[in-house]
Amino acid sequence: MLIVGKNTSKIDELKKELFKSFSMKELGHAKQILGIRINRLRYEMRIYLSQKNTPLAGHMKMSKKMCPTTREEKRTWTKFHIPPSSEV
Repeated sequence: MLIVGKNTSKIDELKKELFKSFSMKELGHAKQILGIRINRLRYEMRIYLSQKNTPLAGHMKMSKKMCPTTREEKRTWTKFHIPPSSEV
């Protein structure tokens, strides 16, 4: 889960409540989530997001077997603008 906001005390309060109900661990500032790289430039007070050359998470393994083989599967990949060759 990624929690963002300007008010750090409210974020801390929310995290305390979540820790009461769920098994969680603090991972610090996010560097990547859902294939999106996060680059924080604190001195500029800016956050940049990039999907270029971002590897999948370690637990997400893809193989050639997962590529579409039928025309229908290929149409589905095209419909969502997912080029099969770039995903494997």
